[in-house]
Amino acid sequence: MQSKPVCFHFSGLANGVSLFDVALTDCTRALAPETAAPRPPTHSSVPALLHLLQNEWDANVLGTYTLQQQLNATRQELSYALYAQDAASRVIARLIRERDAAREFVFLLRLVFWR
Repeated sequence: MQSKPVCFHFSGLANGVSLFDVALTDCTRALAPETAAPRPPTHSSVPALLHLLQNEWDANVLGTYTLQQQLNATRQELSYALYAQDAASRVIARLIRERDAAREFVFLLRLVFWR
């Protein structure tokens, strides 16, 4: 792998050559696109490419299966949490009804006995 030179930009002259021009030339050479690296010999034949694609496919299917399992577990947790919240709401509503009935009963008793 080639190392890219560090680009420094100076203004001024040194030995009749602008340091800015030298640094700019080095930067241009460093930023030029390099050729693509050749494929490894194991991936240059059709059967090897098919094997590589099969491995990628298997990895994607396994990832999808894992996500489906996590989704199902999350759905079950959500279903349980919603059921518990609904039950708690029903209990609270029943207790409020009982409290209101008890308050009304006490109010009626006060009307009857404490006139």
